Amino acid sequence: MYYIQTERDLADAIYKEQDAFEIEDDLKNNVLKIKSIGKIAWAVAISAISIATVATLTTTKVGKVVTPLTLPIATFNALGAIPILGIPATTSAIAIAVAFGGVSVLNKLRKYKIIENVENKL
Repeated sequence: MYYIQTERDLADAIYKEQDAFEIEDDLKNNVLKIKSIGKIAWAVAISAISIATVATLTTTKVGKVVTPLTLPIATFNALGAIPILGIPATTSAIAIAVAFGGVSVLNKLRKYKIIENVENKL
């Protein structure tokens, strides 16, 4: 069983196609928000998260030279997802996508079934 505490841990578990894992702490609430929104709202949110993720990955891969350009792009585009997911869940969604290397991980995450939701564990 994988015990997930960070966005990086979650991206790794999904990358390794783990059948089951346990999400702990604040990340649990963010994952619940990501999984709970409807298809139309998700389409809007994933579009905004995609652009923010690409901008962030560009910054990460190219270096500090592009930071002044890509950071505002990432921030501005994330604003489209914030009204749908909220700031913590949007931040987590971008972090999960960056750790995985793309937003496809978020669609995979949404396909997982929630078996148990208790206190601070999912």
